[in-house]
Amino acid sequence: MELIRIVCEEGGASLFCRRIVRTRFAGWLGTLKLCERLKAWLHVEWWEIVMAQLKRPTASAEEYQVDEIDKRVLRGYQQDASLPYKELGDVIGLPPSTVFDRVKRLRKAGIIKSIIPVLDAERLGYKTTAWITVKIEKGADCCEVADRIARMPDVQEVHEIVGQYDIFLKVKVRDNIDLHNLSERVSKTDGVQEAFSMVGVRTVKEDIRLNI
Repeated sequence: MELIRIVCEEGGASLFCRRIVRTRFAGWLGTLKLCERLKAWLHVEWWEIVMAQLKRPTASAEEYQVDEIDKRVLRGYQQDASLPYKELGDVIGLPPSTVFDRVKRLRKAGIIKSIIPVLDAERLGYKTTAWITVKIEKGADCCEVADRIARMPDVQEVHEIVGQYDIFLKVKVRDNIDLHNLSERVSKTDGVQEAFSMVGVRTVKEDIRLNI
């Protein structure tokens, strides 16, 4: 019993879960008496984390189900992914070992797709944000046209849509001359019938974070 208490106090919930299954105490975990003792030693929130870790089945990337602990990690990670796991854990109220374990799982599952800096486009000289609507030619393959446009480096987003137009683009360029040149390249792409540009005047909000 002393070993379990030391692991709980020093190792954090995830480390505790990994170690306990390797000890002879694993067979006792299902007993009410041991559960009550563990719950008394642990903060209630930590106890919930421990039980969630133990009950969590191994899943493939496609089957991975995000739970409330994952959401807490993701909310904190979206605010500042540069924080060390200990500091991030302090911010969101989780032990660093749990944060490390969850980030590793979320990356493996493809839910965290990449970790990149968010740049100030205007200070780097990209002062024009614009949207381009594209109508494709009759009989053209929308997916193929969208893929061709997506390879253009100044195009940030490419969406296939339903309605009067077929493809919707978001672009960032240095000025209106660059926008004109980009629009011309889009218009001349194989399968494009016509393209129209809309220029942003003032950006009020631009945020890639999800409201998890």
